[in-house]
Amino acid sequence: MISSPGVFIGGRISKIFTAMPAKQAAKVLEQMADADVVVILGSVTDRKAAEILSLLPPQRAATVSKSVLTNKGSDK
Repeated sequence: MISSPGVFIGGRISKIFTAMPAKQAAKVLEQMADADVVVILGSVTDRKAAEILSLLPPQRAATVSKSVLTNKGSDK
């Protein structure tokens, strides 16, 4: 999970991935752990997250989407 010093999920990472073209963001996220991808996609706009998810391989997009749903359900 992303927990490095100086990495502020709500700010810096969100700004970086929002500024990045969705195609490039998807390439980067393909190399990251699912848990980190879920955190990052949760920090960008819904539109940006959808753009990025649409560019991930279908199985990976499904896995990440399922994790997002599970995490949202556990927030209640």
